[in-house]
Amino acid sequence: FILHSYHQEYPWTNQEHQGLVGALNKHFPEQELSISTEYLDTKRLAFTGEYQTFFARYLSHKYADYLPDIVFVSDDNALQFIKHYGERIFPGAPVVFCGVNDLSVAKQLQGRNFYGVFEVKDIPANLNLISQLFSTIETVSFVGDGETTYQAIYTQVLAAAASDLPNYRLEFLANKNIEQVANLITASPAPVQVVVLTTVGG
Repeated sequence: FILHSYHQEYPWTNQEHQGLVGALNKHFPEQELSISTEYLDTKRLAFTGEYQTFFARYLSHKYADYLPDIVFVSDDNALQFIKHYGERIFPGAPVVFCGVNDLSVAKQLQGRNFYGVFEVKDIPANLNLISQLFSTIETVSFVGDGETTYQAIYTQVLAAAASDLPNYRLEFLANKNIEQVANLITASPAPVQVVVLTTVGG
C-alpha cells in the first residue's frame, strides 16, 4: 500500500511513485506485485483534523478486507496521517517513509514499526552561500506555500540563521497561491534583495 501526501499530477509525487514502483519491480522481478495507491492531495486540500478523520474512515471502509505486507508513505503529511491512523487501518503492517522534513518526528517513531529516510537540507551551507554572494544586502525573504514542509524548513532556518545570518533581516512569506506570494513580496515594507524559494504548491 502506498500513500502520498500530494496529488498524482504533482511532479515531485509522480517521480517518487515511479521510483518506488520501479525499484520494487526491479528487486522482485519474479513476483507479480499488487500495489494499491492513495493520495491525500494536501497541496490542494487543507490537512485538517476533520479531513484526516474523513480520510481514515474512507480507507478503513475501502480496505476493510485488505492487509498489505508493507505500507509506504511519502512526505510529511502522509507520515503524520499513518502515524495516527495506520495501526487502526492496517494493523501490524510495517511502515517505510521517504521525503520527510520534520526531524522532530523521529523521537515519536522510536520503538515503533517505522523505517525510512529523512530529507535533510543543508541549510547552514545555503545560508553561508547567501552571505558570500550577497555581502552587502540587508534583507533575505524566504517564501513558500505555508504547508507542513515549509513549516519544517522555517524552523530549521530560524535555528541556523542566528549564527549563519546574524546581520540580516529575515522575512517569511507564505501562501498556497504563488501569485499571492508575489504580491506579498511586492508589498513588503523592506526592500527585498534576496528571495529564497523553499516550497511551492502545485
